[in-house]
Amino acid sequence: MNNWNFWGPELDEAVVSLCWNQPEPYLAETLRQLDLKTHLSQPHCQHILESIRLCYTELGATDWHTVLCCLSEQGLLKEVGEDKQLLDRIFRNPGYGSLFKWYINTLKAIAQQRAVDPVTPLYLFTGGRGRIVPNRAVRRDSVPTDVGEVRVCGKRYRLAGWRDGEGLDIKLTPQPSRKG
Repeated sequence: MNNWNFWGPELDEAVVSLCWNQPEPYLAETLRQLDLKTHLSQPHCQHILESIRLCYTELGATDWHTVLCCLSEQGLLKEVGEDKQLLDRIFRNPGYGSLFKWYINTLKAIAQQRAVDPVTPLYLFTGGRGRIVPNRAVRRDSVPTDVGEVRVCGKRYRLAGWRDGEGLDIKLTPQPSRKG
C-alpha cells in the first residue's frame, strides 16, 4: 500500500475541516501554501475546499448550510456525496489547529513524492533512538552480552547484542505497544 493512500485522505479531511470550521486562521494560509489539485488527493475535498473559499470570500460565511448550497449550485453535490454523510464526516472531523503546519508540510511532501516516484512510499517517521547496556546476567554464550530497548519509526523493540572480537551482533524483537 502506498504511504500517501494511507495518510493523504485523513490529512485532506483534517485540513478541509479546519478551513470549514475556522476559516479565519486557516483558509488563507491553506490556499497560499497548497494547490488544491496537486496537494489534495481526494477530488471531493478539492470541491469542498473550493466551495468554502467561494462562500467565505463572497458571503463571509462557511456554515454547513451555506457550503452545502454552494456545492449544490455548482452541480458538485453528487461528486461529494448526495447522502451528505461524507460532508458531515468532514465537517465534524476534529482537525487539530496545533497540527496545522504539520498537515500542510506533510501534504506537500506527499505530493512531491507522488510526482517524483509514485511507487516508493514516503516514510513520515524515520530514525529512532534507544539505549544498550551491558547484561550483568551473562552465564552462557546464548545469553546476550548487551541488552536494551530502542524505538525505531515509532515502534518499540527489545534489543539484544552479542559481542565478538570485531563488533556487536544485534537482534531486534518487536514489543507490543503500551496502552494507557
